[in-house]
Formats: sequence, structure tokens, C-alpha cells
Amino acid sequence: MKALSTIFAVVFVATTAVLPTSTPTKALHHLENRATCTNAVTYNLIFAVSIGSFEKSCNAKDPPGCNWSSDNCSWSPDKPDGFNFIPSCHRHDFGYRNTKAQKRFTSEMKTRIDDNCKKDLYKYCSQFSGIWPFKGVECRRIADIYVAFVQKLGKRDGDEFGFTLRDNSGLDIDE
Repeated sequence: MKALSTIFAVVFVATTAVLPTSTPTKALHHLENRATCTNAVTYNLIFAVSIGSFEKSCNAKDPPGCNWSSDNCSWSPDKPDGFNFIPSCHRHDFGYRNTKAQKRFTSEMKTRIDDNCKKDLYKYCSQFSGIWPFKGVECRRIADIYVAFVQKLGKRDGDEFGFTLRDNSGLDIDE
């Protein structure tokens, strides 16, 4: 009987030693994370979903394979005159960073992302109506300035100059 117990113990130890250390679900989830930021997913997040849905994904960093880093509205105020432009700036940064990573950032893509940013900003500004129509006009005026600056001076893909932050204290001209 003691020999049978010893054999059982040896077989148990031998079989459990070869089991994987991570669960198949965890390993599968890791592989899925690497492949979740597809062209289709990126397109959907930039151009198809509402800015509110985009911000939910951004806050959750979902899908995790995408580049969610953002400097908010870069060198411009994030909330000029109290207008919260941060969500639009997040989506704009997401569009640039992820289409560049996917080797899809062209002048046409830049224009589409910039135009979508303007659409997001105008949608935000549309909430100021009724007894506050002057706020809507002011919001759109500031939005136009933001978009014009990004269109003309935003960092392109290496062949033209642009602006970046320098130690959070000023602007550098990139050449």
C-alpha cells in the first residue's frame, strides 16, 4: 500500500510540473491585446463612434494594444475660456499616433483627422445655444483657431516643420 502511495505521489508531482504556469485564458488575452489595435478598430474610434464613446475607451485604455498617450491640447490651453477641448484633443492625438504606428499617416489622413477634430469641437460648442448663443459663437471661434493652428503648424511625418513642447515652458520649432 505504501508503494502505491509513493507511485501516486510521484505521478502527481510529475504531471503537475508540466502544466503551464499561466492559464490558457490569460495567455490568450495577452495575444489578443497585441492584435486589438487594427486598422478597422482605429478607424472606428477616430471617425465612427461618438466623442463620448471614444472618451470611455480612452479612459479604459481599451483596446489596450492602441497608443492612448496624449498631451491633451499640446501647447494650447486645454480649456480656453472654460471650454473643455480635452476630449477632442485626445481623439486627435489618438488618430495621429495610431495611424503613424500603422504606417497609414498620410497628408490625406492628417486632413481627415484634423477635420474630425473640428467636427468634435463644433459638436461640443453646439451645447451653447438658447439664452447663451454668444458662448457658442465664441466657442466656435476658438475652435477655428485651434484647428487652423493644427492644420498649418502641427507636426507632420518628418518632412516638414512643426511645433512641440520644450520642457513645458515654451515652443520649439522642429525641422
